[in-house]
Amino acid sequence: MTRVMLWTVVAVLAGCQCFVPVDEPDGGQPDGGRDAGTDAGRDAGTDAGAATDGGCEQATNCVDPAPPTSSWCFASPGDAGFSCVANKCLYECPQTSVGRTCAVNQASYCLECGDAGTSCPATGLCGGGSTLATAIVENGANCGGTWPNTNIPFTDVTIMRTASAQCRFIISSDAGQTLGELWRLEDGSYLTYFPGLGGWCTGRSAFTGVPRSLFQCPACQFGLVGFE
Repeated sequence: MTRVMLWTVVAVLAGCQCFVPVDEPDGGQPDGGRDAGTDAGRDAGTDAGAATDGGCEQATNCVDPAPPTSSWCFASPGDAGFSCVANKCLYECPQTSVGRTCAVNQASYCLECGDAGTSCPATGLCGGGSTLATAIVENGANCGGTWPNTNIPFTDVTIMRTASAQCRFIISSDAGQTLGELWRLEDGSYLTYFPGLGGWCTGRSAFTGVPRSLFQCPACQFGLVGFE
């Protein structure tokens, strides 16, 4: 009887199409929806190690045709070009040179660009406590008529300095909806985070004699009049 039962078990196992557990990799998606005003909204995905889909690992990976730029870019051949920032191609109008390959340090919000140098958020160039100002958006390149995924016109924004020791600002609509964040860096440039425009962006003064700044994002480039 024991031998009969044993052969029965063997026969059943031989015909079994059993499921084998498979470890499925994490899709690499960021936690939740990116809320630009929260730390969760600026999670990983900017590590220097691996490029995102359609992104870059270094500036030489960025070979797309040059996108439209702001009229304030003053784009002579040596003044504008692609850089790779947080694994995204940005068409920069820089203060010095293009072709940077940079990572965003998630702990310090420093922009680390290898041989091109590292710049961290300033702590003494923003005056006293929290400040509030309004800036006018100059849509110098095809960012669209509204902020992506909203019905908020791509026009005026409110800029408020936070209580952080860093020179950090929150960019929001007139109705108070957070659109992005901005850090003024030690070298006078900006590091910004606009989820609707592709994530991490860079910026600088347009040097026009009036407060005006240019911002380069993965999706487009635009200017802010009234902030510098």
